[in-house]
Amino acid sequence: MKVDWNVETEGGGHYKPGVYKVRVEEITEVEAKSGNMQLRIKTKFVDGDYKDKQLTEHITLVPSCGWKLVKFIKAMGVVQDVKTLGEMDTDSGKFRALLNKLIGKTTCWNVDVVKNQAGDKDVNDVVDYIADPDANKWDEELDEPEFLRT
Repeated sequence: MKVDWNVETEGGGHYKPGVYKVRVEEITEVEAKSGNMQLRIKTKFVDGDYKDKQLTEHITLVPSCGWKLVKFIKAMGVVQDVKTLGEMDTDSGKFRALLNKLIGKTTCWNVDVVKNQAGDKDVNDVVDYIADPDANKWDEELDEPEFLRT
């Protein structure tokens, strides 16, 4: 291993609070410690001081977190109106097709620093999802679903 002695050591392993453009690299479904299923969304910073560094977000797939999933999908800009998606089971092929459509797309995340669950360490928390004003424009003539027109 080569050591980069110029690596940033301040901040304890988290990124500074701010709004960052990220690109979705991978979305997987994993089981949380609670036993609930969640989406693990792996992204990379597109530009700035953290370019190409990874930031991971989790969205738990339970009704009380539905708002967070809706906000995330809205910010991704793959459909003009998420209501056109209708009701969708997170175990369905349609849901998987929707998630696959997000890979490679960019969005902006408002990142904050909070204490971890144990309260002994600062960690990053994504507090808001914001549409990337430079990308992810839908084709208004298509106005998607059918189902997300592959």
